[in-house]
Amino acid sequence: MREKKLGYSSQMALVVSLIAGSVGTGNIWRFPRVVAMNGGGAFILAWLVMLFLVCVPIMIGEHVIGRAARHGTPGAFRDFIGKRYTWLGTVVAVTMAGIAAYYSSVIAWVFYYLGLSLTKGYYGVDKLSLFHSVSNGNIVTVILFVIVLLISAWIAYKGVSGIEKANKLFIPVLFGCLVASAIHSAFLPGAVKGMNYLFSFEARELLNYKIWLEALTQAVWSAGPGWGLCITLAVFSKANSDVALTSTIQGLGDASASVIAGLAVIPAVFALSPSTTEALKICGAGNNGLTFISMTSLFEQMPGGYIVSILFFISLLFAALSSNVCH
Repeated sequence: MREKKLGYSSQMALVVSLIAGSVGTGNIWRFPRVVAMNGGGAFILAWLVMLFLVCVPIMIGEHVIGRAARHGTPGAFRDFIGKRYTWLGTVVAVTMAGIAAYYSSVIAWVFYYLGLSLTKGYYGVDKLSLFHSVSNGNIVTVILFVIVLLISAWIAYKGVSGIEKANKLFIPVLFGCLVASAIHSAFLPGAVKGMNYLFSFEARELLNYKIWLEALTQAVWSAGPGWGLCITLAVFSKANSDVALTSTIQGLGDASASVIAGLAVIPAVFALSPSTTEALKICGAGNNGLTFISMTSLFEQMPGGYIVSILFFISLLFAALSSNVCH
């Protein structure tokens, strides 16, 4: 009775929650720029190898630990390694709490920019100055930060059922907005240049150790192995659940979100840039530079950019919220 009452309503609900925990801003604002800066198709291949040969096995192990221990990271470390190593699990939990605090600030920025997209508030203004205003002590941002914390805390307070219900909304909307944005980008004049660059493949690039290192970094940052996510979410999984299949689908879900985000961002950047050099310069501007400065400039000049900007920031908001709640 306890497992039925406190557990997920179905195996699919567990899978959706795990995907929601993995998919975050790293898929939408980091993956596109990293793949553009690291060889396109060669990077994608290296990233997939790292995702399924490194990340998924770790997530399988975490899933097994969480399901067997039925405790969060401190209790799980205690049960599997020994009582004197409980502190290691506590470090993981405290670290994730710190990351969630920072993440909530980022979500507040995204929330703010969604409002700016709806009102065309960033049209005709200096994008860099606007971002500095939003991200440095802006009272509206502070209020949004508190709202984000309250929403995340309320969903988490509801337990597994709250997380499950929230993710049933977050994930479909997230993927729907990403797909719509990707379709729009694909039909922009000149988008084919971005498509070609995104999937161009040169075998010699696979001999570059930096590509493999960047691929591993992106896979770990995005999927979240070793962060205690799978341990925590698997605590309420059913005893007979297929761990390997669940973790593989989690990896596929995370990979799908990243590729779709790449298709939404890279073709648009190349289509609206005067040259490949300029497009790569935009991609190299960092997460904040790409998302809040360069992309908003592109949305302003893009045909249909008003709608696409709203879809983009909704997808980014829901990706960040779903990940924040699970963490």
